[in-house]
Amino acid sequence: MINAFLLIVLLPTFSYAIEIEFSPEVTQTFKPTNCEYNSTCDLEKFKMTTQTYKVKAGGIWRHGSRAFISFQTDKIENIRNYGVVQFIKGCVYTSKLDQNGEVIQRVSISREFYGGYELFSHPNWVIDSIDEDPLYNSYDPEIDRFGAYRWSPTPSIFTNYDEQVYLLEKDPLYPEVYVTDRPAQAYVDSGVAKNISLQFKTCLYRTDDIPLKSIPTDTQFAKPIKCFDWNSQFKYDHFSGQFSHKNEISDICTEKI
Repeated sequence: MINAFLLIVLLPTFSYAIEIEFSPEVTQTFKPTNCEYNSTCDLEKFKMTTQTYKVKAGGIWRHGSRAFISFQTDKIENIRNYGVVQFIKGCVYTSKLDQNGEVIQRVSISREFYGGYELFSHPNWVIDSIDEDPLYNSYDPEIDRFGAYRWSPTPSIFTNYDEQVYLLEKDPLYPEVYVTDRPAQAYVDSGVAKNISLQFKTCLYRTDDIPLKSIPTDTQFAKPIKCFDWNSQFKYDHFSGQFSHKNEISDICTEKI
């Protein structure tokens, strides 16, 4: 649940010039068929666009991924009939060469998770949420559970951050809303690498099927309408000096801590 509206920027704040490079976008789109069978006749489409990027600031290249998850209904009043739940597997870890030239890996970075802070390590699939509400990017349900969902005055354009409007502020002019994700950034500084090895399943459900409270391991709480798979993989090779992007979970991320 989002407790306050914060301007979430893609990049840290720097007082010096930066360089940014983006990969081509990858878009997945789902349009329901047999809508009477799964009660989705008011759903027009569910879409996800993902992209990797790297930014150079202060002489350090930072690598990351971003996702824009949206859905569109037939009418504005039907938007809250659907919600996104995301599942996550993998970890964020550091690595470095020791005095013998051996790679030492360690999971020591924390994340906000289910009302507290834990090491950023998920050996098995869990719900990706910062609190007990599994709805992705949820807001206070006593005010508006979907208050932190956003909409754009320009339909299907989600990268203009100056235009984004939250549902808590105003209902949309067009029956389309979206949420975003920007997992941790990978980089190397003073010989220590921050590595990202994460896989995601981002799913759309009918809101009535999403409980207000859950536990992280309750990944089968309901049948989703549709799920999209994506990943964020930036694993540093200390010998080649390059990040690899192969979509497989690093061994250290499969170990229970």
